Amino acid sequence: DSSGVISYAYNEAIVPLDDQFTPADVSDFLPSLVEQATYDGQMYAAPFFISTQGVFYNADMFEAAGIEAPASVEDAWTWPEFVENVSQVKENAESDGSEVWGLVYLSNPPGGTSWSLPVIRSNGELGSNTFMALSPDGTEVSGYLDTPEAMEAYQVWQDLYVKHGLAPQANVPDAFGTGQAATMISFSAWGGVLDRVFPDLNWDLMPIPYLETHIVHASHFMPTVAAKSKNQEQAKDFARFLSSRDGFLAYFEVTSDMPARVSLLNELEAFQQHPLSLFKDELLTVAYPAP
Repeated sequence: DSSGVISYAYNEAIVPLDDQFTPADVSDFLPSLVEQATYDGQMYAAPFFISTQGVFYNADMFEAAGIEAPASVEDAWTWPEFVENVSQVKENAESDGSEVWGLVYLSNPPGGTSWSLPVIRSNGELGSNTFMALSPDGTEVSGYLDTPEAMEAYQVWQDLYVKHGLAPQANVPDAFGTGQAATMISFSAWGGVLDRVFPDLNWDLMPIPYLETHIVHASHFMPTVAAKSKNQEQAKDFARFLSSRDGFLAYFEVTSDMPARVSLLNELEAFQQHPLSLFKDELLTVAYPAP
């Protein structure tokens, strides 16, 4: 995970990859990924792809409930607005006696901070300790993750499950694809998955909700080379290929993740039009690296 690269580099578990990239490569990579790949002046990971998070929603359910979801980052709902509107969609969808969840993730409740931490950070002003979530040197959470604003946001997160009952507290496999959930928060790659696995699903996309400051995490996986590898040169070759234009395009044939290269992000037609353009818009306006 791109948010873990610096830790691996600090602990000397991976080796520098500077010799794999030309200056033209580095200038073409998204600056935030270069930042996440760099420790002590050296790049330890190959920028490959990147993703923000969006809300996939069942367009038929929303239309039946008379709810119009926001289509642009500028019109994103706050979490209270999301809860109010999705609760109406859920209630309407359950009018025939079936059980429908308002919100699911890839796993439920979601593991890792990719999903919960943006909610917490969003309750702080830009640049505040709550928004930063971690001290600049990466060693302290006290005074960052336990501020009054953070504690309020934890309550909002818990309320999704306990007070409002919008999200399941146990896993519901394929809940969104099979019509058991009105919305699903996931990465851009999931658009291609839904189209292949659930071709009859009429889905659309809206931006991630927020509390005070709109934020999504911009991160994903980046190839690294283990310090203990006995095949470092071959591994470096493969990492370089993955980060190349040809490498990403081969990957893009089976997934709709966004490329790490700015040139490809601006060229690929899928990201120039709705719905996937929403991920690109988030990336360019409200996306920040995960701590």
